[in-house]
Amino acid sequence: MPSRKQRILFTIGSMGGGGAERQTINYLRYLDRDRYEPALYLHYRQGEFLNQIPLDVPVVAFWDRHVPPRRHLRLPGRIFARQVQDLTRVLIEQRSDAVCAVTSLAVLATSRAVRRRRLPWLAVEMADPRLDFGHQVKRFRLLKRWILTRAYRQADAAIAVSAGCREGMRQFYRLGTKPIALVRNFVDVAEIDRLAGQPNPCPELPGFRIVTVGRLDEQKGHVYLLEAVARLVHDGGRRNVRLDILGQGPLEGELKSLVRSRNLENHVRFLGFQTNPFAVIARCHLFCLPSIYEGLPLALLEGMACRVPVLTTDCPSGPHEVLEGGRLGGLVRPANAAVLAEAIGDAMDRYADWTARVAAARLRIEREFSIAAVMPRFESVLNETLCGTSRPTG
Repeated sequence: MPSRKQRILFTIGSMGGGGAERQTINYLRYLDRDRYEPALYLHYRQGEFLNQIPLDVPVVAFWDRHVPPRRHLRLPGRIFARQVQDLTRVLIEQRSDAVCAVTSLAVLATSRAVRRRRLPWLAVEMADPRLDFGHQVKRFRLLKRWILTRAYRQADAAIAVSAGCREGMRQFYRLGTKPIALVRNFVDVAEIDRLAGQPNPCPELPGFRIVTVGRLDEQKGHVYLLEAVARLVHDGGRRNVRLDILGQGPLEGELKSLVRSRNLENHVRFLGFQTNPFAVIARCHLFCLPSIYEGLPLALLEGMACRVPVLTTDCPSGPHEVLEGGRLGGLVRPANAAVLAEAIGDAMDRYADWTARVAAARLRIEREFSIAAVMPRFESVLNETLCGTSRPTG
């Protein structure tokens, strides 16, 4: 490997408020500056995490450099072709030595651009494609699945963030014996501790406080959590339940309407995007993640790091392996308000038992999901890619 620093271009759609975007920030922030010079390529220069991009990371955005075509000129595939051309130019301008595409949507264009430049590249899958592909891809699904299958097979390094995600990649994209590296998502434990100790930006309400963090879309299962709260309040008589929802997204209006229709206005707050969610999480009694599916949820890692009891759905990938099958927190079936309500009620009734698992959960985060535990693994895969030792032979 040459002695000079290696220029690594990370690609992702935007800096919107999701786990993939936050993990990309982690890559950019903690990549070893003695060895690498990171840069970032976005489709859209937008999102809540734009201001968290490290100052030494140059950012290029596709729509900063192009004018949207008129409606009658929007031929199928035209914008995609322009993005491939633009990314190819950026690779030249940035003098990139390697590319890391985060999420399958970023992999689509990156796979074409790196082929033109003959650059080594990494493809990072952040969710289980068996469920996520249909949620993310609305048009030309067969074609895009074919492109992604070919892309993951040809990538110098394919990366999954959890064992379940890796199995989903292998099945959905029919990757056969293609090596898939397991590089888990991770959190900055020291930074979480610092931020959790700051004043709570939201008034603390009396009662049993539950918090959930995530983008307000179908994947995150907020509907089932709200129905669980309705069961607890109206059927179970637990009038002291309080739920704080952190995040924003396309279902916000629908979820607020559901709160009104179920007479939960005194029990549910929508707190929107919070720059410091940890000060809120650390002061709640229970962290709840009701997702339909995940890859490896950063929000769950953060809840555990905040030393709060956690309850999550047993998705096909992610939470089960993080919580060691339920040893470190509650696991319930996805998309089921009744079992969520029952588990929350159990946490309220046997809170000492739930808090007894907090110390072990925090220790697991420190040992398996911290910067020190994960970044060396990511940099090892990156270094192998740059040296050519992980290149596919066929």
